[in-house]
Amino acid sequence: MFRMNTIVLALDGSEAAQRAIPFARGLAQESKSRIVIAHVDERMGTRGQTPIDAEEERIRAEIQTLGKELAADGIEASIEMGGMVSRGGEIAHAIADIAEKSNADLIVTGTRGHSEIAGLFVGSVTQRLLHIAKQPVLAVPGASELTGGKALFETIILALDGSEGSKRAIPVARELARLGGARIVIAHIEERTIGKGGGPIHPDEEEIRAEIDKVAEELSNEGIEAKVRAADVMVGGPGHVIASTADESGAGLIVTGTRGHTAVSGLLLGGVTLRLLHIAHQPVLAVPKPR
Repeated sequence: MFRMNTIVLALDGSEAAQRAIPFARGLAQESKSRIVIAHVDERMGTRGQTPIDAEEERIRAEIQTLGKELAADGIEASIEMGGMVSRGGEIAHAIADIAEKSNADLIVTGTRGHSEIAGLFVGSVTQRLLHIAKQPVLAVPGASELTGGKALFETIILALDGSEGSKRAIPVARELARLGGARIVIAHIEERTIGKGGGPIHPDEEEIRAEIDKVAEELSNEGIEAKVRAADVMVGGPGHVIASTADESGAGLIVTGTRGHTAVSGLLLGGVTLRLLHIAHQPVLAVPKPR
Protein backbone atom coordinates (compact mmCIF):
# COMPACT_ATOMS: atom_id res chain seq x y z
CA MET A 1 0.00 0.00 0.00
CA PHE A 2 1.24 3.49 -0.90
CA ARG A 3 0.21 6.62 0.99
CA MET A 4 1.58 10.14 0.74
CA ASN A 5 2.14 12.13 3.88
CA THR A 6 5.35 13.99 3.06
CA ILE A 7 6.61 15.25 -0.31
CA VAL A 8 10.14 16.53 -0.85
CA LEU A 9 10.29 19.21 -3.54
CA ALA A 10 13.85 19.70 -4.82
CA LEU A 11 14.51 23.25 -6.00
CA ASP A 12 17.62 24.81 -7.49
CA GLY A 13 16.27 28.12 -8.77
CA SER A 14 16.07 26.99 -12.40
CA GLU A 15 13.03 27.27 -14.68
CA ALA A 16 12.82 23.48 -14.78
CA ALA A 17 12.57 23.31 -11.02
CA GLN A 18 9.84 25.95 -11.10
CA ARG A 19 7.79 23.72 -13.40
CA ALA A 20 7.86 21.00 -10.73
CA ILE A 21 6.23 23.25 -8.11
CA PRO A 22 2.60 23.01 -9.37
CA PHE A 23 2.82 19.22 -9.42
CA ALA A 24 4.11 19.05 -5.84
CA ARG A 25 1.48 21.57 -4.75
CA GLY A 26 -1.33 19.69 -6.50
CA LEU A 27 -0.28 16.34 -5.05
CA ALA A 28 -0.04 17.85 -1.57
CA GLN A 29 -3.52 19.31 -1.87
CA GLU A 30 -5.04 16.05 -3.15
CA SER A 31 -3.32 13.89 -0.53
CA LYS A 32 -3.25 16.45 2.30
CA SER A 33 0.51 15.94 2.50
CA ARG A 34 3.13 18.33 3.81
CA ILE A 35 5.89 19.64 1.56
CA VAL A 36 9.56 19.81 2.49
CA ILE A 37 11.38 22.16 0.12
CA ALA A 38 14.92 20.83 -0.34
CA HIS A 39 17.59 23.19 -1.60
CA VAL A 40 21.26 22.34 -1.96
CA ASP A 41 23.74 25.20 -2.27
CA GLU A 42 25.63 24.27 -5.41
CA ARG A 43 29.01 25.97 -5.84
CA MET A 44 31.74 25.48 -8.37
CA GLY A 45 35.15 24.41 -7.15
CA THR A 46 36.16 23.33 -3.67
CA ARG A 47 34.17 23.47 -0.50
CA GLY A 48 34.95 26.22 1.89
CA GLN A 49 33.64 29.40 3.44
CA THR A 50 32.59 30.81 0.08
CA PRO A 51 30.37 33.87 0.57
CA ILE A 52 26.77 33.48 -0.58
CA ASP A 53 26.52 35.21 -3.95
CA ALA A 54 23.63 37.23 -5.37
CA GLU A 55 22.23 34.26 -7.29
CA GLU A 56 22.09 32.07 -4.19
CA GLU A 57 20.47 34.91 -2.26
CA ARG A 58 17.83 35.19 -4.99
CA ILE A 59 17.11 31.46 -4.88
CA ARG A 60 16.79 31.43 -1.09
CA ALA A 61 14.46 34.43 -1.18
CA GLU A 62 12.25 32.71 -3.77
CA ILE A 63 12.12 29.56 -1.66
CA GLN A 64 11.11 31.54 1.42
CA THR A 65 8.35 33.19 -0.62
CA LEU A 66 7.16 29.82 -1.92
CA GLY A 67 7.00 28.46 1.62
CA LYS A 68 4.69 31.33 2.60
CA GLU A 69 2.52 30.80 -0.51
CA LEU A 70 2.12 27.10 0.25
CA ALA A 71 1.15 27.92 3.82
CA ALA A 72 -1.42 30.40 2.52
CA ASP A 73 -2.85 27.55 0.41
CA GLY A 74 -3.28 25.49 3.55
CA ILE A 75 -0.27 23.26 2.88
CA GLU A 76 2.15 22.60 5.71
CA ALA A 77 5.59 23.51 4.36
CA SER A 78 9.13 23.61 5.67
CA ILE A 79 12.54 24.32 4.14
CA GLU A 80 15.65 22.17 4.40
CA MET A 81 19.03 23.37 3.17
CA GLY A 82 21.44 20.63 2.20
CA GLY A 83 24.69 22.50 2.58
CA MET A 84 27.24 23.41 -0.07
CA VAL A 85 28.31 20.87 -2.68
CA SER A 86 30.14 21.06 -5.98
CA ARG A 87 29.06 18.02 -8.00
CA GLY A 88 25.78 16.61 -9.30
CA GLY A 89 26.22 13.33 -7.45
CA GLU A 90 26.64 15.18 -4.15
CA ILE A 91 23.45 17.14 -4.88
CA ALA A 92 21.51 13.93 -5.36
CA HIS A 93 22.87 12.43 -2.15
CA ALA A 94 22.00 15.61 -0.23
CA ILE A 95 18.42 15.53 -1.55
CA ALA A 96 18.13 11.82 -0.76
CA ASP A 97 19.39 12.48 2.78
CA ILE A 98 16.78 15.20 3.28
CA ALA A 99 14.08 12.86 2.01
CA GLU A 100 15.22 10.13 4.38
CA LYS A 101 15.37 12.42 7.41
CA SER A 102 11.95 13.86 6.54
CA ASN A 103 10.38 10.39 6.22
CA ALA A 104 9.29 11.43 2.74
CA ASP A 105 7.03 9.31 0.58
CA LEU A 106 7.83 11.04 -2.70
CA ILE A 107 10.53 13.27 -4.22
CA VAL A 108 9.51 15.77 -6.90
CA THR A 109 12.15 17.36 -9.13
CA GLY A 110 12.62 19.00 -12.50
CA THR A 111 14.72 17.28 -15.14
CA ARG A 112 16.86 20.25 -16.07
CA GLY A 113 19.12 22.10 -13.67
CA HIS A 114 21.40 25.10 -14.01
CA SER A 115 25.09 26.01 -13.78
CA GLU A 116 27.47 23.19 -14.64
CA ILE A 117 24.70 20.60 -14.82
CA ALA A 118 22.63 22.56 -17.32
CA GLY A 119 21.28 20.22 -19.97
CA LEU A 120 22.62 17.21 -18.06
CA PHE A 121 20.24 17.07 -15.11
CA VAL A 122 18.62 13.87 -16.37
CA GLY A 123 21.99 12.18 -16.58
CA SER A 124 23.33 13.45 -13.28
CA VAL A 125 21.11 14.53 -10.41
CA THR A 126 17.81 12.93 -11.43
CA GLN A 127 19.44 9.74 -12.65
CA ARG A 128 21.49 9.52 -9.47
CA LEU A 129 18.37 10.09 -7.37
CA LEU A 130 16.68 7.20 -9.16
CA HIS A 131 19.63 5.02 -8.17
CA ILE A 132 19.92 5.99 -4.52
CA ALA A 133 16.57 7.34 -3.28
CA LYS A 134 14.38 4.99 -1.27
CA GLN A 135 11.28 6.90 -2.31
CA PRO A 136 9.54 7.11 -5.68
CA VAL A 137 10.86 10.03 -7.74
CA LEU A 138 8.55 12.21 -9.83
CA ALA A 139 10.65 13.78 -12.58
CA VAL A 140 8.98 16.70 -14.36
CA PRO A 141 10.41 17.36 -17.85
CA GLY A 142 10.62 20.74 -19.51
CA ALA A 143 7.60 20.02 -21.73
CA SER A 144 5.28 19.36 -18.78
CA GLU A 145 2.75 21.95 -17.77
CA LEU A 146 -0.44 21.76 -15.75
CA THR A 147 -3.47 22.91 -17.72
CA GLY A 148 -5.56 23.94 -14.75
CA GLY A 149 -8.15 21.20 -15.22
CA LYS A 150 -10.38 19.75 -12.54
CA ALA A 151 -7.91 17.00 -11.66
CA LEU A 152 -4.14 17.01 -11.41
CA PHE A 153 -3.94 13.90 -13.61
CA GLU A 154 -7.05 12.81 -15.52
CA THR A 155 -5.27 9.87 -17.15
CA ILE A 156 -2.32 7.92 -15.76
CA ILE A 157 -0.17 5.52 -17.77
CA LEU A 158 0.93 2.49 -15.75
CA ALA A 159 3.76 0.69 -17.56
CA LEU A 160 3.72 -3.06 -16.78
CA ASP A 161 5.89 -5.84 -18.18
CA GLY A 162 5.06 -8.60 -15.70
CA SER A 163 8.25 -8.17 -13.68
CA GLU A 164 8.37 -7.67 -9.94
CA GLY A 165 9.86 -4.24 -10.56
CA SER A 166 6.95 -3.06 -12.64
CA LYS A 167 4.44 -4.51 -10.17
CA ARG A 168 5.78 -2.16 -7.50
CA ALA A 169 4.35 0.71 -9.54
CA ILE A 170 0.77 -0.59 -9.25
CA PRO A 171 -0.06 0.68 -5.71
CA VAL A 172 1.42 4.09 -6.53
CA ALA A 173 -0.67 4.47 -9.68
CA ARG A 174 -3.72 3.15 -7.81
CA GLU A 175 -3.37 5.70 -5.00
CA LEU A 176 -2.85 8.63 -7.36
CA ALA A 177 -5.88 7.59 -9.41
CA ARG A 178 -7.95 7.21 -6.25
CA LEU A 179 -6.95 10.63 -4.95
CA GLY A 180 -7.64 12.51 -8.16
CA GLY A 181 -10.34 10.40 -9.77
CA ALA A 182 -8.07 9.60 -12.71
CA ARG A 183 -8.40 6.68 -15.07
CA ILE A 184 -5.51 4.27 -15.59
CA VAL A 185 -4.27 3.05 -18.95
CA ILE A 186 -2.00 0.03 -18.48
CA ALA A 187 0.68 0.06 -21.17
CA HIS A 188 2.03 -3.41 -21.83
CA ILE A 189 4.72 -3.74 -24.47
CA GLU A 190 5.42 -7.22 -25.75
CA GLU A 191 9.05 -7.34 -26.84
CA ARG A 192 9.93 -9.58 -29.76
CA THR A 193 13.17 -10.94 -31.13
CA ILE A 194 14.51 -9.59 -34.38
CA GLY A 195 14.74 -11.66 -37.51
CA LYS A 196 12.79 -14.27 -39.43
CA GLY A 197 10.30 -16.01 -37.24
CA GLY A 198 10.87 -13.54 -34.42
CA GLY A 199 8.52 -14.08 -31.52
CA PRO A 200 7.92 -13.00 -27.94
CA ILE A 201 11.00 -12.92 -25.75
CA HIS A 202 9.06 -14.37 -22.84
CA PRO A 203 7.65 -17.86 -23.25
CA ASP A 204 5.17 -16.95 -20.53
CA GLU A 205 3.78 -13.93 -22.39
CA GLU A 206 0.23 -15.30 -22.24
CA GLU A 207 0.52 -15.66 -18.48
CA ILE A 208 1.91 -12.13 -18.16
CA ARG A 209 -0.97 -10.72 -20.21
CA ALA A 210 -3.49 -12.62 -18.05
CA GLU A 211 -1.93 -11.11 -14.91
CA ILE A 212 -2.12 -7.63 -16.40
CA ASP A 213 -5.76 -8.11 -17.40
CA LYS A 214 -6.41 -9.17 -13.81
CA VAL A 215 -4.81 -5.95 -12.52
CA ALA A 216 -7.14 -3.93 -14.76
CA GLU A 217 -10.12 -5.91 -13.49
CA GLU A 218 -9.12 -5.37 -9.85
CA LEU A 219 -8.74 -1.63 -10.42
CA SER A 220 -12.17 -1.51 -12.07
CA ASN A 221 -13.67 -3.36 -9.13
CA GLU A 222 -12.23 -0.65 -6.86
CA GLY A 223 -14.02 2.02 -8.85
CA ILE A 224 -11.02 3.11 -10.92
CA GLU A 225 -11.58 3.19 -14.68
CA ALA A 226 -8.85 1.02 -16.18
CA LYS A 227 -8.00 -0.52 -19.52
CA VAL A 228 -5.04 -2.26 -21.13
CA ARG A 229 -3.19 -0.97 -24.19
CA ALA A 230 -0.90 -3.67 -25.56
CA ALA A 231 1.60 -3.34 -28.39
CA ASP A 232 4.45 -5.27 -30.00
CA VAL A 233 7.94 -3.87 -30.33
CA MET A 234 11.34 -5.18 -31.26
CA VAL A 235 13.86 -5.48 -28.42
CA GLY A 236 14.99 -2.16 -27.04
CA GLY A 237 12.09 0.07 -28.06
CA PRO A 238 9.50 0.03 -25.22
CA GLY A 239 10.23 3.60 -24.14
CA HIS A 240 9.03 5.15 -27.39
CA VAL A 241 5.88 3.04 -27.44
CA ILE A 242 5.04 3.94 -23.83
CA ALA A 243 5.60 7.64 -24.59
CA SER A 244 3.39 7.40 -27.69
CA THR A 245 0.69 5.62 -25.70
CA ALA A 246 0.80 8.42 -23.14
CA ASP A 247 0.38 11.07 -25.84
CA GLU A 248 -2.42 9.20 -27.62
CA SER A 249 -4.26 8.64 -24.33
CA GLY A 250 -3.97 12.28 -23.28
CA ALA A 251 -2.14 11.14 -20.15
CA GLY A 252 -0.75 13.54 -17.59
CA LEU A 253 1.59 11.09 -15.88
CA ILE A 254 3.59 7.92 -16.55
CA VAL A 255 4.23 5.55 -13.63
CA THR A 256 6.87 2.85 -13.97
CA GLY A 257 9.13 0.64 -11.89
CA THR A 258 12.89 1.08 -12.10
CA ARG A 259 13.61 -2.56 -12.79
CA GLY A 260 12.10 -4.73 -15.49
CA HIS A 261 13.18 -7.99 -17.08
CA THR A 262 14.73 -9.30 -20.31
CA ALA A 263 15.78 -6.40 -22.52
CA VAL A 264 14.80 -4.14 -19.65
CA SER A 265 16.30 -6.24 -16.86
CA GLY A 266 18.92 -4.32 -14.94
CA LEU A 267 18.76 -1.67 -17.62
CA LEU A 268 15.35 -0.12 -17.05
CA LEU A 269 16.85 2.83 -15.22
CA GLY A 270 19.41 3.45 -17.93
CA GLY A 271 17.12 2.29 -20.73
CA VAL A 272 13.36 2.58 -20.58
CA THR A 273 12.95 4.90 -17.59
CA LEU A 274 15.84 7.14 -18.58
CA ARG A 275 14.62 7.14 -22.16
CA LEU A 276 11.17 8.19 -20.97
CA LEU A 277 12.74 11.05 -19.02
CA HIS A 278 14.28 12.27 -22.27
CA ILE A 279 11.33 11.84 -24.64
CA ALA A 280 8.08 11.85 -22.65
CA HIS A 281 6.00 15.02 -22.60
CA GLN A 282 4.55 13.98 -19.24
CA PRO A 283 6.12 13.70 -15.79
CA VAL A 284 7.56 10.25 -15.12
CA LEU A 285 7.12 8.72 -11.67
CA ALA A 286 9.73 6.01 -11.10
CA VAL A 287 9.17 3.56 -8.25
CA PRO A 288 12.45 2.09 -6.95
CA LYS A 289 13.33 -1.34 -5.69
CA PRO A 290 13.13 -1.46 -1.87
CA ARG A 291 16.50 -0.72 -0.27
